[in-house]
Amino acid sequence: MTVAEFVRYLRKQGIKLKEHGSKHDVYWNPANGAEAQVPRHQSQEIKLAQKNEY
Repeated sequence: MTVAEFVRYLRKQGIKLKEHGSKHDVYWNPANGAEAQVPRHQSQEIKLAQKNEY
């Protein structure tokens, strides 16, 4: 998933942009107050989560 696709998903879920940083933007979830940094390079591939196999 690219950063642009992920940001589109966040906005559909009601997540708001809180602030712009030099390399990352900070997004804020008004429902629970959680914040997350997202890279600003829109075409960059990002890994969201990996399932650990034990």
